[in-house]
Formats: sequence, C-alpha cells, structure tokens
Amino acid sequence: MAWFKKQALIILIVCTVMLIFGLSLKFTHKYIENFDRYEVHLMDEDKLKRELVLFENTLDDSNIIIVATCEGGLRSDYKCCYQKMNVDRVIKGDKISQGDKINVLKISNISDSDERLWLDQGFVCEFKEGKSYLLFLDKKLKTYDETLYIPSKDYFMHPYFPIGDISEKVNAPSFNNRDTVFYGDTKDQDVLLTGNGSMDDYLAFREELFEEYDIG
Repeated sequence: MAWFKKQALIILIVCTVMLIFGLSLKFTHKYIENFDRYEVHLMDEDKLKRELVLFENTLDDSNIIIVATCEGGLRSDYKCCYQKMNVDRVIKGDKISQGDKINVLKISNISDSDERLWLDQGFVCEFKEGKSYLLFLDKKLKTYDETLYIPSKDYFMHPYFPIGDISEKVNAPSFNNRDTVFYGDTKDQDVLLTGNGSMDDYLAFREELFEEYDIG
C-alpha cells in the first residue's frame, strides 16, 4: 500500500508540473498583431514544379476537400495563426457540412528571435476577406485556444487555391543570401513565387484542378 501511495504522489507531482508549464506557455506567449517586418519565404521555379507533381499525385487523397470563403483576418494562437472560413461546399470529408464556420491554419510557425523575424505561411498569402478558396485539408487539431483545420505536413506549399482573379506578381528576393521578402510587401498577393515561369506553371495547374473539381 505504501508503494502505491508513493507512485500516486509521483504521478500527481509530474502532472502538476506539466500543467503549470503548459499554462506558463499559454499566458506568456506574445500575441503578435503586426507581421510587416517578418520575413516570408518564396518558392522558386524548380521547387514549385516538384510540389505540383506531388499535388497531382496526392491531393485527391486528402481527408477533407472543401470550398470556403474567408470571413476575417488573421487571428493569433500559440506560435501559429488562423483565419475563419465559411464552408460553401463539401467535396469530401466527414463531420463537416456546408454552412459550418471553421478555423483554417494560415501561419504554421512564427520565429521572433533577436537575430531574425520570420514566419512560415506555406507560400500562400493571407486569405482575402470575401474571397473563396479550394482547400485540401488533413485533419482537425486542438490548440491552446481553438480547433484548427490543417493541411498535410507532406507539403511545403499549403494546398489552398484562390478562386477567381489573383495577383500574378512574382517576387524578387529582398536578401542576397536567401529567398525571402517582408510580409508587409506581399499583402496584396495570393501566392509567394519567384522565377520567370513559376506563375504560369501555378496558374496552369490551378486551372486543371478547378476543372477536375468543377470550380466555376
């Protein structure tokens, strides 16, 4: 009996420490309101070609495929950001219905070290309020504050495809030693590409995808 009480006490102490640590992360996290001076990565032409081949071979296997309209700007969660979307059409997926309001992961990693500010938004710019997107998602994930829908980790580029007219701007890197630009310089764009032929490749693939899923 004494051994059992000792083990129970150890388990209680470990759980308490983990709870305190988790709460400290939650309440000490800095909720960032302005990302303009954060760097975001550009996808070059060769990487895009490889990513589009991966998309072509695997997107149909996504657990959730929907068309959704953005209903608001970025909202911050612990080390990530999401945007609220209205589900307009469910092409594939269980336990999700037309008219549902869901949170979709938009920025998956934020680094605010003293050396460099950068974030990972999967080479797809912030969703534009009122604009619709074809989204390929993997699952729901419970975070500290919300439940988010997230894409598969197999992709470098988030498989989020804007419907309708998009910005066809192709960026030149702002830094000599890395393919990045400032977030604030990309707010009017839809995808983050560099290289002369990259936008043509992206648009051609998007058109094929829209035909396959009957996106008008």
